[in-house]
Amino acid sequence: MPCAIWNRSAIQRKSGSSFWKDRQNGDGNGRARLMKAVLRCDASSAVGAGHVVRSLAIADFLAGQGWQCWFVTTEQHVEIYTGLSSSDHHVVTLPPDALFNPDALAAAAGDSADLLILDHYQLGIEYETACRDWADRVAVIDDLADRRHDCDVLVDQAPGRTTKDYRHLVPDHCCLLLGSGFALLREEFGLHRPAALERRETAAVQRVLVAFGGTDTKQMTSLALLALSKLDGSYEVVVVAGREAVAVQAGKQLEQLGLSGAVHYGASNVAELMRDSDIAVGAAGVSSLERCALALPTVAVVTAENQRRLATSLAATGALFLAGDAETVEEQDLGRAIEELATSPSRYQRMVRAAAAQCDGSGISRVAAVLQESQILAGQTSFTKGAG
Repeated sequence: MPCAIWNRSAIQRKSGSSFWKDRQNGDGNGRARLMKAVLRCDASSAVGAGHVVRSLAIADFLAGQGWQCWFVTTEQHVEIYTGLSSSDHHVVTLPPDALFNPDALAAAAGDSADLLILDHYQLGIEYETACRDWADRVAVIDDLADRRHDCDVLVDQAPGRTTKDYRHLVPDHCCLLLGSGFALLREEFGLHRPAALERRETAAVQRVLVAFGGTDTKQMTSLALLALSKLDGSYEVVVVAGREAVAVQAGKQLEQLGLSGAVHYGASNVAELMRDSDIAVGAAGVSSLERCALALPTVAVVTAENQRRLATSLAATGALFLAGDAETVEEQDLGRAIEELATSPSRYQRMVRAAAAQCDGSGISRVAAVLQESQILAGQTSFTKGAG
């Protein structure tokens, strides 16, 4: 049975175990060697850029601890999420006919890795087993619980996940890291959390953040701006756009609608922008947990089917207001939800508290601690779900 104990202090104590330090300190001949992680993930208009965003968060954290990180994806997906190409990590692209070929991944990765991280809905047990010959450890990031895996660690950051969702899908030695306590967010979300919580206590609703992820092919940014333009209140609008075309259109629309605000394209300070906003309107994917870490009340829209479980789970706790699906939601739905939050201090504060309770922004360090723990490589499991 997969491991069934989660203990935050134990995870913190075990970070950077002697096994990994020994490997990092030398190769047996007195030469230092960087640990190597290979990450296989994709982005698309259908599933969004969340897979790349959370994989990049892990890579950034590991790189800060001395790891060398290689991303393997396609040229198209690098173009969809520009944050990958602008990172300091190695990026290797696969031809379209090799996306699901484990031998192609091995060749792209140089036939060796201390850690292989897979974040891809179309990869499962056969692919993972084929990678065992060259990857010392295999970790999977998932949120569907719909297929079998051959992995040593599995992370599912969705609120409410339990071991029963995965125990029949993973090997007995697999360590399950389940729940929003393991949310894969960049470190800055945890760093900005204290200031965000302080702002939520006293700030009137003045600034609205509009952010619909890395693609926004369904033009939700435009719909949100239309909704804001018809409200009685006067708000400063901050638009975060993942594509240049969306940024250009949003800039024109702000001017045409007479809205006060600014557009940020390819922003590297999203956590700071969230911290300094009072309400968010955005997609219901990975960014929902980012907003929870900063206790930012949100009106969310499901823009891809893989967002639905996370969105409904968070809505059930009161951590966000789910306005509907991108295909059916109307500007009046968004406007009404924004206005209700902005004009009801008690409702606003309830959502602040509910969001803050979901995620504390420190999940990435907990996950990284387990990924670097030598005991798991030996098949000894110690950790599973946590809550933020």
